[in-house]
Amino acid sequence: MKKLANIGWVLAAVGLLGLASCGDDDDEATAAPPAEAAADSTAADEADTTAGGASATTAAGATTAPAGMPDGPLPEGASVGFAIPILRGPPLKAQDDYFRRWADEAGLEYTSLDANYDVNKQIADIDSLVQQGVDVLFVWPIDPVAVQPALDRARDAGIHLVVEETSVGGPFFLNVQHDNVAAGAQAADLIADSFGEGAQVAAVLAPQQVEALNQRNEGFEARAEERGLDIVERQTAQQLTTEEAAAFADGFKERHPDIDAVFAATDLIALGIAPRLSGSFTPAVVSIDAYEPTVELVGQGLITATLDPQYVETAKVMAWGAETALRDGTVPDTVWIDHLVIDEAAAVDWPNYQQRIDTASTVTLTERDGRQFATVSS
Repeated sequence: MKKLANIGWVLAAVGLLGLASCGDDDDEATAAPPAEAAADSTAADEADTTAGGASATTAAGATTAPAGMPDGPLPEGASVGFAIPILRGPPLKAQDDYFRRWADEAGLEYTSLDANYDVNKQIADIDSLVQQGVDVLFVWPIDPVAVQPALDRARDAGIHLVVEETSVGGPFFLNVQHDNVAAGAQAADLIADSFGEGAQVAAVLAPQQVEALNQRNEGFEARAEERGLDIVERQTAQQLTTEEAAAFADGFKERHPDIDAVFAATDLIALGIAPRLSGSFTPAVVSIDAYEPTVELVGQGLITATLDPQYVETAKVMAWGAETALRDGTVPDTVWIDHLVIDEAAAVDWPNYQQRIDTASTVTLTERDGRQFATVSS
């Protein structure tokens, strides 16, 4: 199988699909495990630390704030709720597991409600949590526009809103945003760095109506043109199933048997392509999401690289935001999270969701290109 040179690091995760976001930068993050990202990230090393650096870590699973942020005990009897878009998605289940553990260790009451990817149910869940009187509400909206009236009701009730991938509406106490455009650009760079200008690439793109995934498409397409990649065929994975992706791979093998690489906009696509690679058809496969089964295949050399959106670390930043809100502190309106590259060498020791939940962490903010980026480190 063709491998990318010098790259730094389940299907049930379909629950993430359809969640909208916004990203417009193309900075590349270093491929260090999440717990080590602060020390190893070149971008972070070169950026100005706006929050004064990191404070001491706490008990396993807990998150501490950057120095200079409010500290001390949280209000007695405070409560937090999470309106989950769909719990059966492993990254979202990992976020829920982290929030529950964090709340227990922090002495907070915690309630989560699963919308099972039904926007009307999520609206009802938000209203239910408002009626329960939570002090902080975590939301990753299925449809950011449709839930705005419910979020307005929560805001009117004096609830601190800590949201994920929500660039519309507001104001929110904190929005934690994945840099999806940059992730697509990183994927194109990985291919170009290995195979050079003129490399032949097949691209399996995500549906345009899924904003977060479409931003990956846009980032990849723009950087591929900039780097001179030859996109010999484009397909759109409307169903986002392994069967659909496998059929695309079979078509590529017939029509373009000598391509250098395949770009997969999500691991759901890569997991369908990987089993179809055999014989003389072994292009590099670069994907985004770092689902645990994908990381295993990267470690086995069956998928070349995947980009990690750091879902557990995102939850830790949201928990940090919640604690800051409960202590009457302030945070930036939006904090960005980088994607980290996982290649075969890095995959061997890449921590799984539970290991990341169990690791005590510190949140550090750095300014880069006028935006605040969060690094979560042990």
